Amino acid sequence: MKKRILLAFLVGIITMFNACMPAYVHTIPNRYEGNVRPPSPSNTHIWIDGNWIFNRQTKSYHESRGHWSKPSRGRSYQQGHWKNSPRGNQWVRGQWR
Repeated sequence: MKKRILLAFLVGIITMFNACMPAYVHTIPNRYEGNVRPPSPSNTHIWIDGNWIFNRQTKSYHESRGHWSKPSRGRSYQQGHWKNSPRGNQWVRGQWR
């Protein structure tokens, strides 16, 4: 019984770390040009491009839609970007700073 519990615990830990690992691709996907940017709700809103989300089953990225956002005072948004490494290309999500 103790061995089964230990085995289940180890499998859970391995699965958790595998899910947290960065995802690399050799070819950067192209943005879908059919997405239409809706009109800005106000002059103070900024456009945030969609992020790339990795699908572990298909081992590929798909693009989420962009949106308008109103920045908090004193904060700016750094758009996401592709980071190249010896293992391949990895998407770095955009973030508020």
